[in-house]
This record gives sequence, C-alpha cells and structure tokens, in this order.
Amino acid sequence: MPIVMQSTRSLRYENRCSKKNIDIQKKQREERYEKRCAMKQEAKESVFEDLAQRTIIRRTSSRISETPFVYGLLGSYFK
Repeated sequence: MPIVMQSTRSLRYENRCSKKNIDIQKKQREERYEKRCAMKQEAKESVFEDLAQRTIIRRTSSRISETPFVYGLLGSYFK
C-alpha cells in the first residue's frame, strides 16, 4: 500500500486551522485570567469590608463591656 503524501493545499489548511485553534485558546485563557483577577479583586474588597465591620463591632462591644454591673438580690443594674 503506497504512502499518500498530503498536498501543500491540505497542509496549509491544517496549519491555518491549528493557528485559529491556538488563537481561540489564547483568547479563552486571557478571558479566564481576567475573570480570575476580577474575582480576586472582588474577594479582596469583600474581606476588607468584613474585617472593617468586625473591628467596628469589637470596638463598640469593648466599650459596652467596660461598664461595670452590680448584682443584687433583684437582678443586675448599672453602677
């Protein structure tokens, strides 16, 4: 059985198709990268806001807990 060589036309077509596929893959990678970067930024902002809220809550709760309580027979009341 003889070996059939591809024509130059079919080789060019395959090269063009493979280059097109490579370009498509590059675009997909870039889109995924941009999406990942955007998600990182969004997560960073979310964590920053959450930490800021927690520090505010800690500051206010520490001020509240500094007020002394006096316990008596009928319950507790502020001094």
